[in-house]
Amino acid sequence: MSEDKISLHFRIRIGDKEIEVTGATEYVKQLLERLVPNYLETQAVVGPKGKAPPTVSEVPGIEQTDSGPVITSPKKGELSQVEVLGLLLYASLDHASTSKDLIRLTKGSGVDVPVTARLTIMKGRVVHLPDKRWKLSVQGEKWVETEILPKL
Repeated sequence: MSEDKISLHFRIRIGDKEIEVTGATEYVKQLLERLVPNYLETQAVVGPKGKAPPTVSEVPGIEQTDSGPVITSPKKGELSQVEVLGLLLYASLDHASTSKDLIRLTKGSGVDVPVTARLTIMKGRVVHLPDKRWKLSVQGEKWVETEILPKL
């Protein structure tokens, strides 16, 4: 397979900014060299498109899979539906996910949750972003760390 036929997918986050590039090897390399100073010296994560991002954090009772975090704790039955969503968001990249992804993750965790209804009652703990993702607020992150994680 020639180098030009290989498609690369990069997602780079620096602070609250994100750059996402997909394309032929040479195109991606040239673009990244212009966008990211000292690109060749930086450590970049390269993976096939559609693969899960690297583990963001090790959360007890959560297993990181190719499709995202899944609750594996034997105590997941003791969590409320809102707590399940908070925990999945906390374990997700950037503490954010779409409703569709959360539905898939709750099913993968073996928990039945009316996701959209529960997200709307989590006001203050989650924020609805313009890109249609739901993100844990700072208050939501503290809630997960102080009230949910100790239960696991």
